[in-house]
Amino acid sequence: MGDPAVVQDANWPLVTFKPDKPGAKLERWEKNEKSGWVTVCEGECTKSLDRRHGYRVNGDSVVSSLWFKLPKSEEPITLKAETGSKGLRTAGHVLAWAGPVVGAVGLVILAPTNLKEGEPEQRSPWDTRTYVGGSMMLGGALMLLSGLMMIGASGTTTSLERTPPPASAKKSFQLGLDGVKF
Repeated sequence: MGDPAVVQDANWPLVTFKPDKPGAKLERWEKNEKSGWVTVCEGECTKSLDRRHGYRVNGDSVVSSLWFKLPKSEEPITLKAETGSKGLRTAGHVLAWAGPVVGAVGLVILAPTNLKEGEPEQRSPWDTRTYVGGSMMLGGALMLLSGLMMIGASGTTTSLERTPPPASAKKSFQLGLDGVKF
């Protein structure tokens, strides 16, 4: 057999999958009578993969990446994955939905503050309603902002790079008085 790094078919490059979490899975989209995502490998692995398929990174506690195709190259490829947390994303969604609700309740509490009857001198602009309603509106806005930031920070990203040849594949040479020797 030959060197395992040599790819026989241009549609099947050698891919080294390097996720930052051992539970991350590399999945391939299969289109047949039972179309769906099929696990290629879990954790770090090296395999020849068919570039005609779409791939993604997924896992039990990992946010799925966007699907991608392998580049047209006969050289070995390293696929690195920085995985996002499903827990962080779920917490972000909860905050992003709860924030506007809390802010709206704060607005409802704050709205009647300036509608009191009586002379302007008798109105108290900084009563309990003002503090509670204003605090809830501010808190709701901060919850929304924090939730959106958590959602944005919890995505899975992938990067494809050309795999450098192993050190043993590099030829050494010597430069001497009688020329170059390999």
